[in-house]
Amino acid sequence: MSEFLKLVGIKKSFGGVQALKGIDLTVGRNEILSLVGENGSGKSTLIKIISGDLQPDSGELWIDGRMYRQLRPIQSLNLGIRVIYQDFALFPNLTVAENIAYSQLVETQNRLVNWPEVREIAARAVETVQA
Repeated sequence: MSEFLKLVGIKKSFGGVQALKGIDLTVGRNEILSLVGENGSGKSTLIKIISGDLQPDSGELWIDGRMYRQLRPIQSLNLGIRVIYQDFALFPNLTVAENIAYSQLVETQNRLVNWPEVREIAARAVETVQA
């Protein structure tokens, strides 16, 4: 399996609290990864850095062979990073397919929902993971 995501020495602090202390991680293309740990162990912080919601204080973030010093959420999506949170706290009223397709639907800014397209986007996401 080829390397898709590589983190080297990722550090992140909030005030005096060091949330991530030099994290190294490699994820292969089409690999599914689950982070498991105690509350406060840095799982959410790491996911937010990978998805572009937070910036690391230091370290290297490589995606598909290219290093990114800062990553924005839209870049992360365009590069193929998808995060499925353990609950749909933001969109509890949406189906799984709608939650998967949401980011792509927002980009189009279309006020009407194309339901076949929503199902197609979700199906492609599932196919990618199963490949």
